[in-house]
Order: sequence, then structure tokens, then C-alpha cells
Amino acid sequence: METRRFLAKIEHLEEMLDYILMGLESLELTAKQKHQIRLVCEEALVNVIHYAYLAEGGLVTISYKIFIESQEVEIILEDEGVAFNPLESEDPDLEIDIHERKIGGLGIYMIKNIMDKVCYERVEGKNRLYLKKKF
Repeated sequence: METRRFLAKIEHLEEMLDYILMGLESLELTAKQKHQIRLVCEEALVNVIHYAYLAEGGLVTISYKIFIESQEVEIILEDEGVAFNPLESEDPDLEIDIHERKIGGLGIYMIKNIMDKVCYERVEGKNRLYLKKKF
């Protein structure tokens, strides 16, 4: 497993995304798969940056594992911020006009639909979001 810590600040977002994508360079991912992984990670990391630590800021730990046998990649995002399970968020009603929908929830909905498996746990005061994708 490869792991690195970053300041959970928006100015470090590109560095975080580059770290993830460079780590997956050895895989034969399609352009679509790379785009999907980047999009999902960006959405999840922006949520950590904006909501996990409130004003005081903190760190986000990014890990990834490549499972050659099952042809999967797992990305783990971990923060020590406010406890929040994004998987408990209600899915947005896509049938309602966009102007009538509640704000929020679309990013988590997208993450759940793009990735093959998404799990959350709160362990020892840390939020852990597991994102799995077949390649």
C-alpha cells in the first residue's frame, strides 16, 4: 500500500490528485477510467477540504492498493475531522427540476454510481472512505 499525507487545503488538491493518478500509471486504465477516478477523488477530497476540519484545517491521508488478481484499485481517504458518513446522505431526486432540488448530495451520489464499491468507517477518531474500482 502506498500512503502519503497532505494538508487538507484547496491549494493542495491538484498535488493530491496527481499523487493518486501517478500511482496508478502502471495500470492499463482507459482514459474514461482515469477520468472517473480523478472525478470521484476530486469530489471526495473537496468535501474533506471544505467540511472535515471547519476553520482550523488538518491533514488528509491518501492511500491506494492495487489488486492485480482481482483487477481492482482501492483508494482510501482518511481524515481526523468531524465524524461524517457520506453514505448515509439521501440520494437526490433526479426527477425533480434542478431549481427545486435540495442543495448537496449530488457528488456523493456520483461517487456511489461511478465506483464499484464505496465503504465508510469511523475508526479511532478518523473518517475512512474506501473507493474501489475495477480496471
